[in-house]
Amino acid sequence: LLYTIKFEIILCMMLITIISSLLILPCLTTSSHYLLGDVLETTHLLPLLNPRRSIEIHANPKEGRALELRKEVRRRREERGVVDGSLDREEERTGRWRRETGGEDKVIPSLQMTEEPPHTLDVMGGETATLTCRATSANTENIGYSWEYEDEDREVQNLSEGVTVVENELVIAEMNFDHVGWYQCSASDGSNRALSRKTKVNLIHFSDNFVEEPTSTTVPDGTLIVTLTCEAPPSYPPAEVTWIKDFAPLEDANALTTPTGSLYIHHVTASNTGIYACVATNYALSLQATSRNAALTVTEPAIETQNHLPKEMWNNAQVFIREGDTVTITCGVYGEDEPDIVWYKGVDQKITDNLVTFNRITISPDNFKLTITNAELSDTAPYFCIASNSVGNDELPISTLLWVVSDVRFSLTMTDKSVVREDHFELVCEVTSNPPVQMEWYADGQKLITQRNHVSWDTGIVKTAEGEFATTSTLRVENSNVEDTGLYQCFAYNDHQTAMQSASVFVSPVLQFEEVHFTSLATMYVQDGSSGEVRCEAQGSPMPRVWFEGLSAQYASQLETSEGTVGLSSTKEISFPIGPLNLDESGQHTFTCTATNTHAGIVYTKTQAVKVVVGYPAAWVNGTWPVVETTKGESAVLFCEFSGIPQPTVTWLRNGVRLPIVDDNGNSYHV
Repeated sequence: LLYTIKFEIILCMMLITIISSLLILPCLTTSSHYLLGDVLETTHLLPLLNPRRSIEIHANPKEGRALELRKEVRRRREERGVVDGSLDREEERTGRWRRETGGEDKVIPSLQMTEEPPHTLDVMGGETATLTCRATSANTENIGYSWEYEDEDREVQNLSEGVTVVENELVIAEMNFDHVGWYQCSASDGSNRALSRKTKVNLIHFSDNFVEEPTSTTVPDGTLIVTLTCEAPPSYPPAEVTWIKDFAPLEDANALTTPTGSLYIHHVTASNTGIYACVATNYALSLQATSRNAALTVTEPAIETQNHLPKEMWNNAQVFIREGDTVTITCGVYGEDEPDIVWYKGVDQKITDNLVTFNRITISPDNFKLTITNAELSDTAPYFCIASNSVGNDELPISTLLWVVSDVRFSLTMTDKSVVREDHFELVCEVTSNPPVQMEWYADGQKLITQRNHVSWDTGIVKTAEGEFATTSTLRVENSNVEDTGLYQCFAYNDHQTAMQSASVFVSPVLQFEEVHFTSLATMYVQDGSSGEVRCEAQGSPMPRVWFEGLSAQYASQLETSEGTVGLSSTKEISFPIGPLNLDESGQHTFTCTATNTHAGIVYTKTQAVKVVVGYPAAWVNGTWPVVETTKGESAVLFCEFSGIPQPTVTWLRNGVRLPIVDDNGNSYHV
């Protein structure tokens, strides 16, 4: 009985196979080879029992997928009048194929990637890594693959030893430092070329040899700042550096660890004396290394101090004090004849004859010493003593540059950002201090040393009205990619203090393109006799660039820019003040705003004319007011007239309820 059932099942399967082949084969052979390729790749192939139509395919044994159709298929299709991928002019320009399906034209995309390698791949030493890509097109059977490699300096190199390419796969055997870099897959079907994203391949490693270790040092009590240098060993992911003092974790509010690992200690006191060492930790490997020990010795000051600073400073030097301190500067000259001495603040403010203005400055009877009490930021300046005597009437100018030090503090707070791939972003770091600071940028703990590719920054310094310096550094990343995701740090420092702030940036791998468009109004209103703001805002993904064409210097100097996000879309806004304006100037000011963004090498541009109209508030002119009488059963019409620029919007209410309404009796009230 079992044998009989098995025989019947086999017989049924053979009949189904024969019927299926007769029904399906005409459909397969009259479709485009692109469609046939899809069917063959996603369907278990049964023997086609038709001796007149023999189809031979080549399959990749590793994948078990049909990769190539034989020319026999194409020849037989052409015999039936099926043309393989004829292109008209527009299709040839865009690289897209057209085929007939059910009487309708269907556009088949040009060559495009359907499978890409990851953005980053972290590999342990000695292990094997595989990168895979896959593409599809109207000419699928002719697609070939190759791989390109860039080393860590982003220079194109030949594939290293131990790297092999097998069709659409790249295999790295026994991962080592020679394999670190960027890899990109390239697919070509003879007519078109498609590139995958670039993959950064990293070698997970850690060395216990520090690049730089701290050394023992001795400083006097009251030193403004002392530095213990440390640079972590080579490591990926980058090692995190912490410090220990007297063999226990360092806890000191006046201590700051820089992104590179060095330790800054401010306002040193005797309590800072101890044994220090830096500790580098690679959490991916759970490995740790400790530097050699360094002794910090804080001694008693060798000279008399005032607020931890020397009481008397000599000339031809830079002197640093804090607000509220007292300092004395001595004019260090001598001669056989007693010299005549004149003091200046800067090059043009004579102090000797104007002690009323300089009321916190006193000069000794012999004019040799100048003392400043209760120092203020405005006292920062070079001070000159000019000495002369009767012998030859010579003059000798001697200078001392006085700095009244203020804390290094951030004027702006950097905020975290989330952008999409190919977008651009900026991080602005602004610091107020005296003296001015130098600024450095770090990404994931690595110092950005040179400006290259799509990353750049610039720094500017201006003096504030309070006598301090505002230092601003702007980091710009153009055409961002996923590798730009990370923690960005702005490090500001001078000889007396340091400060650091951070912001996280996430670059989404999904690029949701949105063509640039304006979200601000084309007409702006300014009340008669008042000032206003000319504003232009555009939205898109990637983030658009926005500017006013031909803007005069009067307005360009007052431009303000802001950025924001709405979902995956980015907004960019620029504005500047205008006015005051009067009614006679209404419509006389028109500004042209331009916005662009770029996608797939195409620049999308929009322009908008922003017209400034001078208006005045709505005012009642005429109307039926305050009482209207009518006869029961008849209609009643009420009217009112208002004036104003822009045109007023009129709203009617009945017993405090906005029209239109229908009352309890079914009466309708409408405008």
